[in-house]
Amino acid sequence: MANPLEDPLYYLHNFRQVLVWLGQRYADLLDAHEQHFIQQFDRLPQASQALLVRMVMRKGVHFRAAKLHYLEIGCPHAAARPLRELGWVEDQSPLPFATLFALLQKSELLGAFRPWIDQPKANKADWLEPLAAQFTETRSFAQWCPDVDDVLYSLTVMELCDRLRLMFFGNLHQDWSEFVLADLGIYTYEKVEFCAESRGLRSRDDVHGFLFLHQCQQAFEAGEALDTVLAQVATLCTDNPWLEKRRAKLLFQIGQYCERCAELALAELLPQLHLSRCAGAADPRTGAPGGLRPSHGLGERGATGPTQRSGTTTPAARRAAPAPQTWRAGAAQGQAPSGGAPGPGAGAGAAAVGGVLCAGVPE
Repeated sequence: MANPLEDPLYYLHNFRQVLVWLGQRYADLLDAHEQHFIQQFDRLPQASQALLVRMVMRKGVHFRAAKLHYLEIGCPHAAARPLRELGWVEDQSPLPFATLFALLQKSELLGAFRPWIDQPKANKADWLEPLAAQFTETRSFAQWCPDVDDVLYSLTVMELCDRLRLMFFGNLHQDWSEFVLADLGIYTYEKVEFCAESRGLRSRDDVHGFLFLHQCQQAFEAGEALDTVLAQVATLCTDNPWLEKRRAKLLFQIGQYCERCAELALAELLPQLHLSRCAGAADPRTGAPGGLRPSHGLGERGATGPTQRSGTTTPAARRAAPAPQTWRAGAAQGQAPSGGAPGPGAGAGAAAVGGVLCAGVPE
């Protein structure tokens, strides 16, 4: 077939190829749950495989069956049955009211909660706060709205699939749509041969280390106290140069933010913190050996520097801090996509079958 996207199951073929590639390249890094997932996925009926991949590719983990109708899959309830038996999908997951609110249409909310809605003609968004204040418990979808003729399916394997995505792409900002963009010709990638020594993730600890740094990045962007974020970043102990560069990049972004917020004393200490982590030297602020740090060590600044100023921390402001990147052929021997502009990062393993999806590695 000339155009892969003409096959209605193109997304399933791509996902299968990822699993095969991971089994060949990262078999020694996969934990028991990931190995079991790959083995069981291959034994599922095709419709069940396709439904699971459709859900994994979409946003969130909760999906109404009424919005899971695909011609190539058929009945979503029949396709979901084997997934429920494996525990990969649930239909009785407890939901807080805010989650339910996002899943229901305005008319459905009005039908289910009319006695508690003072202004029926108001915008739907205006109902959330007063209703959430009255309904603080969690219930299943069917318990919340028994009169709604629908079923809610909830993914339980999204975190596992995110780990597989990390091992394949070498990052978590690329997603499964990369295959579609490549098939459409929007992204073009050079084919590169990979050897075992080119893996960015060399051990299971490296996988956990990457996920840990990703959580620290998210905490920073969400506006958590800088002391707390830095204390967590300092606890990572790794001998992986690629992860150390990712830590350095995060510290650089925090340093830029500190300068913009006039936290100059803290900004000046960040390079010392990075050097102590790389060289295993004593922490410049605690005197303790480099590497694994008590989480409170960086939080006790005392006279070393000013504490974070109130009113200066907003997620938007932190994300707005520029973070220049350079691109090189990195741990995965990747190349930047053609066309001049740097492409998505692929440090640990970005490659489609035959090494199609491979890209530069951000420093």
